[in-house]
Amino acid sequence: MWDALSELTKQGDKTVFRDMTALWSNPDGTIDPPSLEKDLANFKTMGDVTAEIKLAQMIDSSFYDHPFFVIAGLDPAIHGPAGQARG
Repeated sequence: MWDALSELTKQGDKTVFRDMTALWSNPDGTIDPPSLEKDLANFKTMGDVTAEIKLAQMIDSSFYDHPFFVIAGLDPAIHGPAGQARG
């Protein structure tokens, strides 16, 4: 696996992939932004991401908000993203 990743990204140091945080989600299935921030920083350092982008531009929580509400039995009109109560 490390060989394939190294070849696809032109990253010669395969330990970079081993050291990356592999899990990008929380136990409840929601996205874990701090983990993705680390991965994005690694890709920028390697030169695979050259654009000035922010993680918030890439995350669309609507894909997991609705299933979370259904599974948790919450009403989306009352609760905000990922089941957090709206103010």
